[in-house]
Amino acid sequence: MIKSSASVKIVFIFSLLLFFLIPFKVSQIICFTVFISIVFSYIYIKIIDRCLLIERNLEVIKLACTEQSDIQLSIKNYSWLPVFVCYIYDDVSYIYVFRNENRDIIRLRPKEIKIMTYRIQVQERGEFFAGPVTVKINDFLHLFTLEKEIAVKMKIMVRPARIKLNAVALPGLPMGNIGIKNICYEDITMRRSIRDYKNGDELKRINWRASAKYNELFTNEYQDTFDVPFFVFVNLAEDDYRLDQRKYKMERALEIAAAIIEKSAVLKQRCGFAAYASDFPYLKPAMNQTDCILDIISVIKPVSGKLDYEPVQKFRQQLPYGTLFFLVGPKEVDFYDDKFMAEKTDMDTENLGISRKLWK
Repeated sequence: MIKSSASVKIVFIFSLLLFFLIPFKVSQIICFTVFISIVFSYIYIKIIDRCLLIERNLEVIKLACTEQSDIQLSIKNYSWLPVFVCYIYDDVSYIYVFRNENRDIIRLRPKEIKIMTYRIQVQERGEFFAGPVTVKINDFLHLFTLEKEIAVKMKIMVRPARIKLNAVALPGLPMGNIGIKNICYEDITMRRSIRDYKNGDELKRINWRASAKYNELFTNEYQDTFDVPFFVFVNLAEDDYRLDQRKYKMERALEIAAAIIEKSAVLKQRCGFAAYASDFPYLKPAMNQTDCILDIISVIKPVSGKLDYEPVQKFRQQLPYGTLFFLVGPKEVDFYDDKFMAEKTDMDTENLGISRKLWK
């Protein structure tokens, strides 16, 4: 929107009338100069309005609570005219911005591109947005002001804070992605090396090609690996938590769940998720859905009431064989906080009683 004061409009009309009514050339020249100056100022603002473009380098960023990140804006002047004064403000509600650097006053030469960068720190889990961007520009005579909002939004997904917790993966199904020194989990599709033949080696383990080449027997050695699908259940029933620390404890439960889910990605394991929470989400264990689960955790909400079923029994028949079940609720959170305050080093899912074996 292009704005101007009432005095500019009055001067514009008055100079036009005087130009036609007064017969003196000096007066006509002055009036015409004023008229042309106002017209040129307006044309300048219209050109800048069309040729100024603002873009973001990212559409979505994903952070954990208390993390910091840089946000960038590209301000591009595609016209052959300079921008003398340009005020830019990027609206980032509910997020802390260091030194209010999301607002700035800049100048742009013709065809120039400038990068505006500022740092944010997220303090709360949830889904937030950066934008729209407010732009204010004045012409060279400060007669007109261009003020508009540019809808270049960026989604900011804030996940639970990262905590110190190790998810212990117990041996499960052979031929997986987790290495282990146990020949019970040999993967015959992944040969590690060959060694000299020893009495008692099975014939099917002999490498006949190498044996024929060197005229003596060699035995294959395989990689020992196993696979353990993860399934995380979080109890966010409000009445199961103490009233005075309810919000804190439920956020801690989500932090524990997020740590386990991220560990499954590191181990390249299938991961599933369910919760007694808003919309009661349920995802069966599958590959490459860790990011999706963490996005759900970013926006999930607690529900009133109490958990009225046993999660292990409810989901046991729906999960593939060998799945390791992780149950996170008020008891597990209290146990974690007790160990954390005592500065214990054995902070893992097995010692905290979070992991459950569905099959023995």
